[in-house]
Amino acid sequence: MFSSEKIQLYNTLGQLVFTDQKLYQEVQEIRIPVRLSEGAYILNFDYNNKTISRKILVND
Repeated sequence: MFSSEKIQLYNTLGQLVFTDQKLYQEVQEIRIPVRLSEGAYILNFDYNNKTISRKILVND
């Protein structure tokens, strides 16, 4: 479980696809309410005053 105050999703061109400033507390999953094309994305989220980046893959 984790908590976060800010989530950002970028495509591989560095374009911001989604951002959310909502406070998430002690969650295991966050659903991103946008339809994404197949491919790779970078997910950034704040955690314990640090920004964590993770690569995610979307498959149809």
